[in-house]
Amino acid sequence: MIKVYAHRGGALTSPENTIAAFKRAAALGAAAVECDVRLLRDGRIALFHDATLERVTQGRGLLAGLDTDSFRRLRVLDKEPVALLDDILDLLVATPRLQCYFDLQIDSEELVAKLVKAIAAAGVTDRSFILTFSTRRKLLEYARRCDASIGLALMPIAPFGICRQAQALGAKSVCTGWNNEFGAHTLFWTSLALTDFTAEIARCRDAGIEVSSGIANQPHDISRLIAYGVDALWTDDVEAALAAVRRGG
Repeated sequence: MIKVYAHRGGALTSPENTIAAFKRAAALGAAAVECDVRLLRDGRIALFHDATLERVTQGRGLLAGLDTDSFRRLRVLDKEPVALLDDILDLLVATPRLQCYFDLQIDSEELVAKLVKAIAAAGVTDRSFILTFSTRRKLLEYARRCDASIGLALMPIAPFGICRQAQALGAKSVCTGWNNEFGAHTLFWTSLALTDFTAEIARCRDAGIEVSSGIANQPHDISRLIAYGVDALWTDDVEAALAAVRRGG
């Protein structure tokens, strides 16, 4: 059965990038969760998507301007406490089947080095992937130099030649699809009309490379991706996505 991965822990149903969201996703049956990582002023790693605080917390200004104590006072959507890297690593240790994709939100070798080291210290390297866009492939190459055993996950700008791109990098996971940027959803589906995506997925599978896609929150998107034969779906609504997968789309 196609696996379901929780984007930011399932951002439509739980406060994003919080431990409560990740726990709920795991309890529902998500095979993996994705979290966004950034550096705080004191060098600690925060699980936070935006450069600024306003969209999801009561804070104001830049995340990078906060130290750990100030960051810890924030609440996501006035509900759940914000999280640090240590928090999700503890969850991974306590949830042996769960995988995690760490999405690099800043172009920083310092972030990569600290992240890879912490993952290894927690003993969860075999279930962890460093994730970023193909335009930042140098960060994935740096992650591999830091620890040759860390998983690499590539997000291509367009779904063309994804097997070749992953093999060149040594990545074992390719995450295709769209984000919330204007036009990204349309661009992805338009791009698929210009390539044989099913054949590309088959090439990846033969090479031992997993292909996931999303962020699929609507039934028609889920059905189309299932029909293409992806290995996993990214979603903000784990429960709905799992139900659709069980129905076969």
